[in-house]
Amino acid sequence: MNPKQQRHIPTYSASELAVLKKLISTTHTWTDAHTVLSTALEQAAKLAAADGAECHLVNPSGELQFTTQYNLDPDFMSGSLDIRFPLGTGIPGLAYSSQRAFFIPDIETEEQYQRQNLAQKARYRSLICVPLSGMDSLLGTFMLYFRKRIRPDAGLRETLTAIGKQLGISIERSRLFRQTSEQLKELQILQTVANALNRSANIQEALERSLEAVITAMNMRCGWVVLLDGFQKNRLAASYNLPPELDPADWSAMRTHCRCIELLQLGKLDTAIKIVECQQLKKVTSPDYPYHSHASIPVRAGTMLLGNLNIVPPSGSAITIENYRLFSSIGDQIGVAIERARLYEQAKEQRTREQQILLGHGQMLLGERKLQTILNQTIKVVSDALQVEYAILALVAVDGNFSMKTDLGFSSSKTQDIADVLLTDNSAIFQSIRVKMPVINLDLNLEKQLKINMDDQNIILTSSLIVPMLMGEEALGSIAVYSQFPRQWSEDEIRLLSLLANQTAIAIENTRLLEAEHTARKHAEVLHLQTIQQSQDIILAYDTTIEGWSRALDLRDKETEEHTLRVTNLTIQLAQAFGISDVELKHIRRGALLHDIGKMGIPDNILRKSGALSDDERAMMHQHPQLAYEMLSPIAYLLPALDIPYCHHEKWDGTGYPRGLMREEIPLAARIFTVVDVFDALTSDRPYRPAWTKNKAIEYIRQQAGSHFDPRVVDVFLNLIGKS
Repeated sequence: MNPKQQRHIPTYSASELAVLKKLISTTHTWTDAHTVLSTALEQAAKLAAADGAECHLVNPSGELQFTTQYNLDPDFMSGSLDIRFPLGTGIPGLAYSSQRAFFIPDIETEEQYQRQNLAQKARYRSLICVPLSGMDSLLGTFMLYFRKRIRPDAGLRETLTAIGKQLGISIERSRLFRQTSEQLKELQILQTVANALNRSANIQEALERSLEAVITAMNMRCGWVVLLDGFQKNRLAASYNLPPELDPADWSAMRTHCRCIELLQLGKLDTAIKIVECQQLKKVTSPDYPYHSHASIPVRAGTMLLGNLNIVPPSGSAITIENYRLFSSIGDQIGVAIERARLYEQAKEQRTREQQILLGHGQMLLGERKLQTILNQTIKVVSDALQVEYAILALVAVDGNFSMKTDLGFSSSKTQDIADVLLTDNSAIFQSIRVKMPVINLDLNLEKQLKINMDDQNIILTSSLIVPMLMGEEALGSIAVYSQFPRQWSEDEIRLLSLLANQTAIAIENTRLLEAEHTARKHAEVLHLQTIQQSQDIILAYDTTIEGWSRALDLRDKETEEHTLRVTNLTIQLAQAFGISDVELKHIRRGALLHDIGKMGIPDNILRKSGALSDDERAMMHQHPQLAYEMLSPIAYLLPALDIPYCHHEKWDGTGYPRGLMREEIPLAARIFTVVDVFDALTSDRPYRPAWTKNKAIEYIRQQAGSHFDPRVVDVFLNLIGKS
């Protein structure tokens, strides 16, 4: 193998290995960088038999700065604290830049060494400077001081270089651990603030809770939040642990001029800053609050400055860059929460306003039945709700054409001109009806489309919002609102106008249905009256026919016309005494008039025979009730009147004809008529006998009660006859 290619493997003595082992164990155990450095310096100094040691780390300015020491001479150490080594200068700077260990056998004669006087007083003669190198970067150097001249061998140099690398890695790890811990703490604080903001009932409570969370978690002293109102004036929105002299109830205490307030009001508080000699805190004279400065952090929502968050650290404590970064994140959190709450309240107010508008409009529609009044009221509601001066409401007619029914802002003398411009087949109004969706125009090409001359003044409409009035899937018309100025129609405005349009569509449809119902009802009433008149005419014709039949029967039976009329009238009176309804009385009257209609089927030689009838003739005569049934039952109109023609010869005891019915089997109308018919027959002259007297006939009727007649009917009849 080529010697140049051979890898040098360092060899360590037992004592060196013990030191390295202890150093590795220590640096893996401790996560604090200061502890790691102190332990490593001690081990390195003991290993090299050095009289003292110091460490320099690169600061944020890119300079090597004294960080820690081991067993240094006190005067030497105090004189070294404020010394900075730019990279590449001085022994530490050279070791750092060259990334190799430097051995200075004689400090007094070394030109690059800058502290000869201090070293001479401390009697330091030689030094070794070793770079601290991490995994990916250089971190600084450490130096070992000797009070005697030494010449370290290669093994010691290799050991110290190994210590430098191990120490650099340990510092990186401790820094990473500290950074991770701080980030975790920041996340926890941000989460705490987020929880406070999200769980609060209102923005005031959210600010107070989040402020308390920040002050407590970061061990700060006190704090407050100032917000701008609509006039760029500050107001104290929340505070935590303020000194008594800064009582939140005393507004004047928070209005004292201060740089943070000045920047806030000017809108120039762009980043978190430190306010020195705060005019507000100067009011505090209590020894318990020995501080006069604070951090002021902008509270923003996006690019909008809403106020500032002010944090006071404990006395003597500095606010770090990391603190400012965290405060800025918290300020943004608070700003977003405030803006979210504002938008929520704004949306809530908008919804409440919408509900009130819709409720009022709905109540108006419920109480109105006239279509034109509904349209006129709707256009006014739309104008007030959307703050527009020009509006049109157009309806679709039955033939598919549409016309302007009402408008706002336009001259009534120019209605036709407006219709010619706005109600064409290719207009936006027609388009909204066709597509059944809102149509928005932000640039109406005014010179060509919507330049309307009204009372010698040109109205130029710049933007429009048109929504259809939908009833289910049918568009009944459109509502169009116009603006003379460029206007972005918001989603809330589009939704509100659409809801108003649909409410109106329902009302329009209801009025149309009511009108159609009213028309149909009137038509039905006319038809009903016509039907009633026709029915009455038919009934009159039927009744006239029935009366004609009854007169013909009386003449054929050689009886006078008065018989049928007498028994009919008396039967009606007796039926009324039983409380029979008027409808039933009509059927009883018809039955009484037709009681002997069956005799039309009896031959004249039997019907007009003056002498006694033979058995066969009597049997034939007894068939006339059955013949009446057969003649009348096919006539539906006369079916309810059949009881008397069919059953007036039945008897209470069941000895009558044609069916031998008895008691309640005989219809009541027939039982009533039987008594009247017999009474009239007895009191009338007949060819074969003279008329009986009334008293004799009454006595006969009374005797036949329970055999021929229904006793109850007889009682009512006799009572009726006795009053006549």
